[in-house]
Amino acid sequence: MGGSKGEGSLQREALEAVVVVAAVVVLVLLVAPRALSTSVPLAVVASYSMEPTLHVGDLILVSGVGKPKVGDVIVFAAGGQLIVHRLVRIEESGAGLLYVTRGDYCYPGCLKDQYSPFPAGRAVGRVELVVPYVGIPKLLLEKLVMVLRGSPRPPAPA
Repeated sequence: MGGSKGEGSLQREALEAVVVVAAVVVLVLLVAPRALSTSVPLAVVASYSMEPTLHVGDLILVSGVGKPKVGDVIVFAAGGQLIVHRLVRIEESGAGLLYVTRGDYCYPGCLKDQYSPFPAGRAVGRVELVVPYVGIPKLLLEKLVMVLRGSPRPPAPA
């Protein structure tokens, strides 16, 4: 039949597409940390604390270039976890700059979160790009691994 592709041709095209996607992922993982000046160029949002701005499963691109300013959504380290919250205030102290953050999903009267204030040096970077829900497979895989291992603690929120 004219124009129809054989099964072998379709399999070859599918394999080529998988190889291209894998190469792009590897390239991003190798180049992104240096290009974006951060150790965590990509993260997946794992909690509801930033609703409605960010949703569970959103993939975020993080940049360490430049200093964050009040209003930016930043990623920072706290207690062995990565947290994604909005920078609401920058304070000066004898030890240097301190950041005060808060999740956008904040109940009335909530002034700051339990992680604030923290030294500015714990900031990993600023959220630059959001790809909605692309990270859901990663979260599902983490949950599956957790269940199989019998781990009682959920993965670190982002």
